[in-house]
Amino acid sequence: MNSQESTRAEVLNLLECAPKLDDFDLVPATSLQIRDFELETSIKLPTEIRELMDLCNGALVKPGGICSLSEMVSAYSYFPKWMGKGWLPVATDGCGDYYVLDTREIIQTSSTHPIYFVDQIDYDRGNYIVASGLWEFLRFLLEDEILSNENPIDPSTAEWDDSLKTWTNTNSKVYWPFNKNKVLEFDPDLAFYKGKVPFAWDLD
Repeated sequence: MNSQESTRAEVLNLLECAPKLDDFDLVPATSLQIRDFELETSIKLPTEIRELMDLCNGALVKPGGICSLSEMVSAYSYFPKWMGKGWLPVATDGCGDYYVLDTREIIQTSSTHPIYFVDQIDYDRGNYIVASGLWEFLRFLLEDEILSNENPIDPSTAEWDDSLKTWTNTNSKVYWPFNKNKVLEFDPDLAFYKGKVPFAWDLD
């Protein structure tokens, strides 16, 4: 099993363990749904999205759900510039912010497409990059949610960690996406991103 296959297997296991927004089954997208999406948006789905769609057409997992094809189309009605940029909304954080896959940017070492965090302050700009590809992103997202759920921040003991850009305490193990060394340990291809969106750890 190569690293990409291993990551996909991890994601499948994490989907089973992740906190749910509601009950759901992993239902693959049909070839007709994929064809209709590509015709309607003029965006050809990259391999990693097609691999996800072979597994599930969206998933109701925390923090905000993994987007289905219909949810992607719906997002374009609110954020029409995303379609022109070749951005695919792949998940939300449950608070109005999105994660998008950039179909027009490729990480050469892995032939994958980077994932950006898009803050609701400016939906037309990638705030920072969070992963080198979809499967790495899903692993980070689901692991982060599981760890946060298992080790909630205690407000009475929480301290601001400037390196992580978040509140934390001794029980917290959350490191993604701001801890450079830990993120690159699990996603080394991210270091080869050459686009214009900043790394999370480079933000002031």
